[in-house]
Amino acid sequence: LTYAQLTGEDEDPQDFVGASITVLLHRALGDRWLTHLGLIFDWGTTFFNMMQMTDVIPELEVLREYVEAPNELDDLQEVIRLAREVRGHPELFLVFYGD
Repeated sequence: LTYAQLTGEDEDPQDFVGASITVLLHRALGDRWLTHLGLIFDWGTTFFNMMQMTDVIPELEVLREYVEAPNELDDLQEVIRLAREVRGHPELFLVFYGD
């Protein structure tokens, strides 16, 4: 499923929450190692499947400690929601697009 099919919205997933999540990841990775999120490739595409959501979701929740703006929290909550959606569906992936 595409982002539009999953959400019913017609946005480009590459522009969806990208900047906020990138900033949060860089803040967090300056302090700690995140086993799965630390492997996101800045210049490529990184896929996580439903089996990885058990580890990815808690790592995403750790990013809340690094939120400095309301839009960052909104974007993070949306990514966590999408990750929870992926957790129950083997045909879905949580995808991070690099620059």
